Amino acid sequence: MKVIYIYLITTMKCIAQPVITTIEEFKENPNLFYPNWNDTIMKWSEVLLDNPIIDLKTGELREMSKYELVKNGKLNLNDGEYLNEGKKTIVFIEKPNDWNIWSKINSKWEEDINLKNKKREELKNLVLNKLLIAKNNFINQKIEIEKNGKKYIFTNNVNDRNNLFVKLQLMNILNQNSIEKLKVINSLGNIEFISLDINDIKKLMNKIQDIIEVADVNEQTALTGMDRYSIEQLQRLDVNEFFVL
Repeated sequence: MKVIYIYLITTMKCIAQPVITTIEEFKENPNLFYPNWNDTIMKWSEVLLDNPIIDLKTGELREMSKYELVKNGKLNLNDGEYLNEGKKTIVFIEKPNDWNIWSKINSKWEEDINLKNKKREELKNLVLNKLLIAKNNFINQKIEIEKNGKKYIFTNNVNDRNNLFVKLQLMNILNQNSIEKLKVINSLGNIEFISLDINDIKKLMNKIQDIIEVADVNEQTALTGMDRYSIEQLQRLDVNEFFVL
């Protein structure tokens, strides 16, 4: 047993759902299963259709295509879609970027200057944040110290530099010629405290100052160029390239 669906051609409404034995038997004698059957004003389908239409080629009922749904006002086109009347299809054009809006009149994506400027500012702020991080990483690079034929690492983070500056101030106040107990990392990777005389201190401070000056110059170079960068260039920009350790 099987259910078929009877539609009235003028309204395309399902008016009956008779139970039949087989499709072949229904075709031979439809009035046997549906006494009111009239093939002049009715069509039937094996499945329940939401948006039925008569196929012009086959004369059979079928579900409307998306193109037909739009043409019949049952569906709206989305942004990026337009009707190809020749092929009776819907063409989709992918949105190229965030600062384009869809023109239904011209059937194409068009640049919106306000959205573009907003996107550029967003990217610029993002790059500026990354630039700050890259600069800090560069400034905080480790510095090698050599003393008595041994090599040490001054980790050179903010806390280490602040501690160094405090020790320098104490050294000046006490009129000393060396810094005692400067925290470093020895060749085994362990923390060690060493003393530095005035010459070693000058070498360390010069290295710190050189790093800061290079960081400032490279940052300014990046900032100067950034005002001329396009959105595409900002998207591709790797700020770490300005601060190669």
